[in-house]
Amino acid sequence: MSFDVTPRAAAWTITALFACGVSASVFRSTDLSDSEPARIPLRLHEPATLTPLEAAVISERAYMIRPLRDRGARLDANELRTLRCIAQARKDRGTIAYPAELDASPLNCEGVKAPF
Repeated sequence: MSFDVTPRAAAWTITALFACGVSASVFRSTDLSDSEPARIPLRLHEPATLTPLEAAVISERAYMIRPLRDRGARLDANELRTLRCIAQARKDRGTIAYPAELDASPLNCEGVKAPF
């Protein structure tokens, strides 16, 4: 499946789609590292500004991290720490395991604001 969307609408669409678990899509014309408003009704009480990577972890869909990275989402040390802290706060073992494979160092979540 392929989506051609305008850059302004794309980040909202991509964040929402990844939060819902769309996994076999190719996206163009957007920066997959941008934060945009997202609604994840079963996980968040109110809309939050998230990256698609954060939406994937909050939605307990850690398997979405690799396709997002393959398509250009930035996953630097700070973003990885944020993802690990979100996963830890959600207490989902599967979601905790994937980011921990990328960085197994001791986790310090002080100062990381979880969007829930």
